[in-house]
Amino acid sequence: MGKKLFLILTIIPASLLIMFLSIGNLKMYYKRQNMQVELDYFKNEAEQISQQKEMLEARILASQMPEQLEKTAREDLNLQKAGEKVVAFPLTNDNSTSSIIQPSITESKSFWQRIGDLFR
Repeated sequence: MGKKLFLILTIIPASLLIMFLSIGNLKMYYKRQNMQVELDYFKNEAEQISQQKEMLEARILASQMPEQLEKTAREDLNLQKAGEKVVAFPLTNDNSTSSIIQPSITESKSFWQRIGDLFR
């Protein structure tokens, strides 16, 4: 009976210890997987930011070229060289031209005239 009691007193705590360690190990595994997913996400984001930085630096270098400065001065600031003449055309949107070509005519009809128009 002493051997059975000894086995029971050692096997039960040992199996409980193994169970708790296994559960802890499993939780750590899932946390590690989640952290790996986050790490991959942040690596991709850092790569995209790095590419965007390189693109912006290239645009800055391109904008400092004399040709680009002249283009910006002409288009955005409406500057011209000495002796040049600039011709400008006003921009019109579709709504304003259609209202000029075909002015809207609004007729004021009475209530009874509108009801009569429904039956015609």
